[in-house]
Amino acid sequence: MFNLRITERVHQCVQPYIQEGDWVIDGTAGQGNDTLFLAQQVGQKGIVFSFDIQKKALEATEQMLRKQTQGYTIERLEDNRKFPNPFPDSLHGVYLIHQSHEKIDFFREDVGEGAQPIACVMFNFGYLPHGDKTLTTHTDSTEQAILKSLVLIKEGGIISLVTYPGHEEGRREDEAIQKLLKPLPGKKYEIIQIQYVNRSEKAPKQYLIYKRCCQTTDNTL
Repeated sequence: MFNLRITERVHQCVQPYIQEGDWVIDGTAGQGNDTLFLAQQVGQKGIVFSFDIQKKALEATEQMLRKQTQGYTIERLEDNRKFPNPFPDSLHGVYLIHQSHEKIDFFREDVGEGAQPIACVMFNFGYLPHGDKTLTTHTDSTEQAILKSLVLIKEGGIISLVTYPGHEEGRREDEAIQKLLKPLPGKKYEIIQIQYVNRSEKAPKQYLIYKRCCQTTDNTL
């Protein structure tokens, strides 16, 4: 838990909730660290949907994957390209999708009844490291993405959010996330916030949302 970069700590926290063959989502591909981690966890029989609005991020992610994975299907989905419907049982791999993260549920309509519930969704908000710092995730789209994730995630699944309050949009984003998460029913979601006590309030924060196993069959929050 200690002496780890925040991304490493996130991986340590979510790893127990991901099994080989699962479907998972990286809502913010960035430089590819989370996408690679998810691919390694679900193996060649699982599916990773990795989203980013910047082609530069998807290119970096693809480059990392091709260097560090073997035998994985890696495919780029540009613009409005569709998945096959019905979705073949044999289809698997990593799909790098040039879409903003609030559209993370678009594949469900394409895939139809072949869609599996999602085991893990990861978000690392803010801007692309070593990229244009004026291009950041934004509060409105972030809220939409989280709300959709709460529906997509299966019972026993987990959502990870990392926020960066050190810049203005990151501060607004973090405040909006707290406001969104606090009223969620405790019987359905267990939510933990991890932040430093003896550092600046601008330090990164981590939120973990675990979807409890419930008796209800509805898809509401």
